[in-house]
Amino acid sequence: MAVAGDDTPNAAGPADSATDAVPFTAAIPAVYAPGTNTVYVVDLSGSIGEAGHLDAIKLALSTLALPDSGATVENSRAALMVFGGDAEAETVIELSMLSDETEQVHWLRRVDGLESTTTGGSFIYDAVDSAYRKLGLTPDDGRANVIVVLSDGIDGGVGECRIASDDVRTEYCVGDSGDPVPCSDMNLSGGMTEICEAIPSATDPGELLRNLAEDGLTTHTIAYGSTNAHQWLKLVAEVTGGTYTIAGR
Repeated sequence: MAVAGDDTPNAAGPADSATDAVPFTAAIPAVYAPGTNTVYVVDLSGSIGEAGHLDAIKLALSTLALPDSGATVENSRAALMVFGGDAEAETVIELSMLSDETEQVHWLRRVDGLESTTTGGSFIYDAVDSAYRKLGLTPDDGRANVIVVLSDGIDGGVGECRIASDDVRTEYCVGDSGDPVPCSDMNLSGGMTEICEAIPSATDPGELLRNLAEDGLTTHTIAYGSTNAHQWLKLVAEVTGGTYTIAGR
């Protein structure tokens, strides 16, 4: 696996490696290969904005459709999927032939419209599973199917403080995972819809890993932020024959 360090901190805390990161403008084109259908799965949750990476990622994705950059690839198609925050997992599959001038314009417009958000969760396993299933529905055109995941590796959304019964209010989170936690302990102001503890992806990461490996679907991961959260990103790249790259400024 290709590995480089990233000393850029994010909401998850500082990385545990002091080596220089690979720039996104190098990492993103490096995994776009001839003869492939490649889906870039991009995390748009708040962490990407807080880390200051979104502009660099947009620039790197744009180079895939700029002939003068040397990053365009003949006989390959690419698609974008975004997840995290307010964005539901959304894929532009039609896969675009980025050597075609019309498709280049469409791609650049899609990339230019990417925005991060400070609300919502980041359901990485659900997003990768969606890309996996949609690629499985793509007619066999002789190209290899590839997934590229850009993420800090943190999965999960949030629960809410709710009404415990028809006539009794509570300040405790009664979300879907873990023990109830007092909202007052979360340093939050009043109300019955305050953020409480995290709720993970519905997709089981172990099962997803097995599906990708069994189908031979190469999955590259381009990670940023704390390497403490990169375990699954490293593992999925290893078992599918992909690359794990730490990227940043």
